[in-house]
Amino acid sequence: MLSTKHGSLSRPQSTIATTSHPSKRDGGTAKESQRGARKYRAHKGSNRFFLFGLVMTSDDNPLPFLASLAYMVALPVLWFVFVAPFTWRHVSPAPVIVFAYVWLVAASSMCVTAWKDPGVLPRDLDPDPPCTSGGSGDLLDPEDPLAVPLPRVIRVRNGTDLKVKWCDTCGTYRPPRSSHCRVCDNCVENIDHHCTFLNTCIGRRNYFTFFAFLIFSLLACFISIAFCVVQLYLLTRPTTQRLPGGGFGEGKDFGQALKHAPLTAVVFLLSVMVTAPLLTLFGYHVRLVGMNRTTVEQIRINTTKRYGGTEDNASSIGGDEKGQRWWQKASLCPCSKLGVPGKDPNPFALRTVYRNTRSVLCRPNNRSWIDRRGREVIDRRKTNPGWVQPQQQ
Repeated sequence: MLSTKHGSLSRPQSTIATTSHPSKRDGGTAKESQRGARKYRAHKGSNRFFLFGLVMTSDDNPLPFLASLAYMVALPVLWFVFVAPFTWRHVSPAPVIVFAYVWLVAASSMCVTAWKDPGVLPRDLDPDPPCTSGGSGDLLDPEDPLAVPLPRVIRVRNGTDLKVKWCDTCGTYRPPRSSHCRVCDNCVENIDHHCTFLNTCIGRRNYFTFFAFLIFSLLACFISIAFCVVQLYLLTRPTTQRLPGGGFGEGKDFGQALKHAPLTAVVFLLSVMVTAPLLTLFGYHVRLVGMNRTTVEQIRINTTKRYGGTEDNASSIGGDEKGQRWWQKASLCPCSKLGVPGKDPNPFALRTVYRNTRSVLCRPNNRSWIDRRGREVIDRRKTNPGWVQPQQQ
């Protein structure tokens, strides 16, 4: 029997996830008291939620994201105001329509990437991991300050064994290819990196939209640059030359054309400025997609190679026997070594660039693990009368 200081019996702890009734101080309502509060209210990571959990972003400084969003809006607006009218009248309406479509896809991809759950893993799935005391090998209580959680060994494709570590913050063994983001304070599935300019992590659930954002942003920049140049070029055509969409050239020299359309030159320079970093980032991610790697994995491979590496490092990257030599050969990994055991340090890579690309960009988008818009389950069960000691007469 379970006794208490009051002399009555208490029932065992429930294994069902429960929550207390939210109060008005906590932002709860009477309706939430009946159905349970939204799960995002109890989220422990460093995130902000808006629109009842529909929008999820990092709790970091939002100014870089707001600046990127302002640039994303301001540059196309300038193009529509100062370049699009000339292009519509003297070239064709088609480039303006195509640019509008490409820009809308880029802007929507940017917002979806920034406000979507990147693949945050739930917490406290393994609250009591087996622990040892360093080199002694004796098992210790997890509450012991000297206890070190033991890693788990998971066998993946090609018979490769990977060591996965226990996250002290999230209380969970991280799946392969997952890592803890210090900015968001979450373990994220297939994390690629934390993007400051989008104020979120790039992981499994938003990598496709991130890649689409890069592609369509570059297309918008190329179209902007091209038709800024076309406008300045057509302004220098002779007055007797008919332009493709109607009208005639104005016979100006290049300097006069710049004075006639100075903001077209400004839009050109702004487009070139943003194209250079976007093109570099896109090229880097094209290479990673072709090798089926993430930025975190690439950094780990390069770091292990640079500083020698150990058996533990080799095992955590890709294997224990043959894998111990992979970190020594991990560099650019040409196509002939893709997915080849003993040559490619990534055990998840496939044999061809096409298959890797399809695996990364065409995989199904799984549901959110944390179900931030779902509702907590309220334990409404009454105490079993058999666990309550009858009141003394």
